[in-house]
Amino acid sequence: MELQKIYEYTHQGTSHSMLTDPIGDFHYLMVESDKLSMVVNLALDRAEMMNYVHLLDTTLEILPSLTPGQIEMVGSLSPRPVVLGLNAVRPAEGPPFVLARLSQRTDAIADFVLGRAEDIAAFAGRCRVDLAGGNLHPPEDGVLMAWGNGEATLETAAGATKIFMVVEGFSQLLGSFGEFRHSKEIFLGEKVRIWSTPGEKARLEKLQRLPIYNEEVVATTPESPPTPAFCRRGEELDRRILAGQYFEAYRGAQALCKEILETKKVHGFLLVKLALTMLLAETLRGNTRSAGAIWTCQADPLTNAGIKLLENGQASDSDLLLYRELEGYLHSVGGDPQRALSGVNQTMPVLLQSCAKGDPVYDRQGYLLSNWMIHLMEVFEGPPPAEALADWNSWQARYGRPVEAKALFFRAPSPWVISWDTFSLTQASAPVKRPWWKKLLGAS
Repeated sequence: MELQKIYEYTHQGTSHSMLTDPIGDFHYLMVESDKLSMVVNLALDRAEMMNYVHLLDTTLEILPSLTPGQIEMVGSLSPRPVVLGLNAVRPAEGPPFVLARLSQRTDAIADFVLGRAEDIAAFAGRCRVDLAGGNLHPPEDGVLMAWGNGEATLETAAGATKIFMVVEGFSQLLGSFGEFRHSKEIFLGEKVRIWSTPGEKARLEKLQRLPIYNEEVVATTPESPPTPAFCRRGEELDRRILAGQYFEAYRGAQALCKEILETKKVHGFLLVKLALTMLLAETLRGNTRSAGAIWTCQADPLTNAGIKLLENGQASDSDLLLYRELEGYLHSVGGDPQRALSGVNQTMPVLLQSCAKGDPVYDRQGYLLSNWMIHLMEVFEGPPPAEALADWNSWQARYGRPVEAKALFFRAPSPWVISWDTFSLTQASAPVKRPWWKKLLGAS
């Protein structure tokens, strides 16, 4: 089936267009630019396309409130591995506009204007109507039996053999957690789920390793349970982060923090969760200065107390590991290469060691090793020297599988329930040792 173009805009040497398969579930954003060595293709299923439309709506909503010279990073789509981020921009002179940014790992590779606000709004409105109802075609589960030469062979749960066409740049590959995977990291004999176009010559649109991670939490009753309404709102903020809606998540966390303070009955658990939500949102927004201020307890008093509780272990195991994953990145942007290298190389092995104690059915080591390499590239502003790779090489050899440095990926926050045995508010006032963060915050 020939793809249909439903939106197109060209500005200063960069053109982008949105195409759709009328009988399929996927849309394709294609970007061509003098700044790019090749055409960038991003494949979005109907749910991802709806989230893209939501980001467009939010960006358009923000534009009128911006002051001259202000830029707000609103959110982004999941890595493919190129990441598409949307920014609301009001220049010092002239009307505000929507700016898209393509980035690879942590580096911007192309910026382009999406179009006139009224055209974007009309496009978003049409998409909301067309996408209502979700995906039209169910995926298929099975075992990946062959991969190569533009084809993938699946043995279905019913014992049938199906062959799918694989198109480089269109077919997206994901791990159990939704992280992007390179074709070198796909392994025969693994259980996978495949989304494809309908018909006999089906094109593989998306492949995800099974099982797809869905963390279950067993809650215990704390002595002073947090307000359920606050916890429900907090989980909604985390869902927004997972959907790439970082600006809304951060703004919502700030508002929730203010409401909690007004109650004059602040539960430490809420401080932990809010601090982690804000740190994750600002890190993913690329707002390094703000993320650094949160991490170094130079934000507001409630957020500072939440970070101190995290530093002293007052969180679920999963949230503590998420905090360490974020620390790995924050170390890498510290400015001083030696201290940054030391921080990264101390943090990442601890995270990889934790995988050995976890459920072997899930594979976190792949994205952690990818993150580690990206951190090292950030430290050295390019490929790291051989002597800086000794620890990484050792852990990659233990992993025993190919690893490509693709895009940063962090685990999801755990639900807003207390799932560990003890919670101590006294840890909020315990001292926290801090490394070398003056340079990140702009101090001399």
